[in-house]
Amino acid sequence: MEHKADTILFCAPENDVSVEDGISQGALSVLALVQACMRSKYQVRIMYIYHDDDSRVACLQTMLGGFARCLVYENPALELFTIGLDGLAAKFATKYIVQEVNAYMHPPLREIVYRNGARLVRAVRQYTPPSSPAALKGKAILITGGAGGLGSLFAHHFASRTGATLILVGRSPPGEKTESICAQLKEAGGSGIYLQGDVSDSGDCERMFAELDRQGIVLDGILHCAGQIDDGYIFKKEEKRFLSVLRPKVNGLVNLDDCSRKHPLSFFVAFSSVAALMPNQGQSDYATGNSFADAFAVWRNHRTKKGERSGKFIAINWPLWAEGGMGVSEEEEKHLRSAFGMDPMSNEQGLHAFDLLVGGGADSPDTCLSIAGDREKIDRALVVWEQAEESCTETALESLIWSLLGIE
Repeated sequence: MEHKADTILFCAPENDVSVEDGISQGALSVLALVQACMRSKYQVRIMYIYHDDDSRVACLQTMLGGFARCLVYENPALELFTIGLDGLAAKFATKYIVQEVNAYMHPPLREIVYRNGARLVRAVRQYTPPSSPAALKGKAILITGGAGGLGSLFAHHFASRTGATLILVGRSPPGEKTESICAQLKEAGGSGIYLQGDVSDSGDCERMFAELDRQGIVLDGILHCAGQIDDGYIFKKEEKRFLSVLRPKVNGLVNLDDCSRKHPLSFFVAFSSVAALMPNQGQSDYATGNSFADAFAVWRNHRTKKGERSGKFIAINWPLWAEGGMGVSEEEEKHLRSAFGMDPMSNEQGLHAFDLLVGGGADSPDTCLSIAGDREKIDRALVVWEQAEESCTETALESLIWSLLGIE
């Protein structure tokens, strides 16, 4: 008689590897395993067990929560959970893993961490921004994806509010479009410089920052808006396509962080996506990459507290924008409304949310979901915690809580 296991334990390697190796040994290996299970029509629960430490590579482990949320949405017969064990928990790994397999109810966001003797789960809670945030500041702001819809929108926002010099970074060569954007920034009260380059390539990123040095530009802030989508179901997703979506989010952030260390940043904002939390079929790679940005926000802010970095890092999980952004089909837009209660965000709403978060400075959450639409549906889809903050943080990982910023 044939017996099939109902649980697979995937033990990730240690975190003392490069970013590329971390992606290969983590996300790509899980992708291959899941595809093999799909081909075999295998119904199974996969528990991805990793070492929860204070390394940057640990963010590559955490990001698989985004993949897990998409997986169950595309194929309910397969489940993936991430389980992080800190140094103390690792000594009792067998005990905790047996408990997860046999006893515990699994959290909706599919992320679990054992830290300092406690079992913590990722959760969402409501965040109330300050009523009087600090005014937007910044004399020199670098914006990746700067010639895109959102990049140029925020460039104009800074030019008109602060008279800043905007360094727009993009992979396309300069031309009429970039010249027009820079001219508009000048009319708005600022100035624009366009640099061609790919921040997911470390050599390109170093070259662009060397050019900033040559021109004597010292950055006050960074907006990482660059990204791309290449929708396709997990079953058919090729490794090359998966990586092409990951790299702008993962390698791009790592390279920007490395190259900007000597700049006295006031803020560093990663434009993450609601896809990291609200799964959309065909976007497992995009959800994974944006989940990295969310985890990276926590990691980098720890570095800032230790004096190793400067500036508050915020990952904003943007929804679909009415204008600009990645864009989706009309059918997908209707699905987001019916399933999650989410409406496309107007430019006015998005800019207001941005000003509140950046203006909040160190008091702002590391990661925040700003979303408009049917509040009841949104809360239900995200399983928003209704408890008081004190009780919520007892059972939810405080440093990885996603806050809901309601803007009607």
